[in-house]
Amino acid sequence: MSNLKSLNGDTRLGSSGISCHLSKTLRVLTCFLALSLVIRVFGNGTTNWSRDVTDGGSLKDYPGIPFFVLSTSSIDDHLSAICAYQYIADKGLTILRGTTGVGGGFVPFVSYQVAEQGRTKWKTIGASAQVSQSTELEVGPANPRVLLDVDMDAFRRIIGKFRWGRLILQNGDAATFAIDDLLPTGDNPDADGNFSQSITDLGAKRFGSSFSLMKVTSFSKRVIGEFIFVGGGDGSCVDIKGIRDGNEDFWPSVTLQAANSNDNWQTVGQSGKDGPQIPLRVCHKSPWENLRINVHAFKSIAGKFTYGKVVFSNGDFAVFELRNLRPQTHEAN
Repeated sequence: MSNLKSLNGDTRLGSSGISCHLSKTLRVLTCFLALSLVIRVFGNGTTNWSRDVTDGGSLKDYPGIPFFVLSTSSIDDHLSAICAYQYIADKGLTILRGTTGVGGGFVPFVSYQVAEQGRTKWKTIGASAQVSQSTELEVGPANPRVLLDVDMDAFRRIIGKFRWGRLILQNGDAATFAIDDLLPTGDNPDADGNFSQSITDLGAKRFGSSFSLMKVTSFSKRVIGEFIFVGGGDGSCVDIKGIRDGNEDFWPSVTLQAANSNDNWQTVGQSGKDGPQIPLRVCHKSPWENLRINVHAFKSIAGKFTYGKVVFSNGDFAVFELRNLRPQTHEAN
């Protein structure tokens, strides 16, 4: 068996060669931030970046899920991910097969897939190279949580072409992730200006907003914002209209406006998908429904106006700072 230790003790992150001490309740983000520091210090001048894809979540946020992606990164043009695998009592003892990475981490054998329809129809695009000498890692009551290093370069050529990717272990367990999470972060966009960044907006309910901008993705000169409903109290709901696409994403029909204050809003365009509109009830509770909106029309006026506003079919709206659409990290005031 591999001597890789679990998340309850001293766990090595193979891609960085550093060690982090994690208790059962400490967030895995501690290790992720240490890895981020290493990425920013070293490198050969290429666009190096790292991203937490759990939104700061901890292992306790994934009950009953054995395998999931914690973070993605690019170091010297090499895409990789750190995943977690945890013991599920109903599944019993699990043996993972793989190899030992350059930094000492466990690299499992995986197959790479992309979703051709929603998250139900999958296509295999590659698999880990098989080697003559492999190692095994046991996950059970004595070793309930482990970190796994996964090479993600197989997905590089399909970024922007598919919405969802999936990793399949040899035991059949799968981890699904958004392909957007393989784009550079906002503070390190690539040469073409492509990036994806989460937004921490301290003014999420600005000017009476009941929706909030949570993420911005820019790829091939197309800027997409992801919004959630934050109005009312916990469990409150509103009804809006839009289109559900083949990726299971909902694209609401909205009006785009801009202003420098909460007065004199100017309409700059409409956004939505063509086709019959369907109603959707969105609620202020988990799981959140991420609403995707093409906000590219704001890009050309970002230097003229301070605020952008998207008005939904029911009259509710989201106001955000237009600087959030640019490739940079910051917290809005």
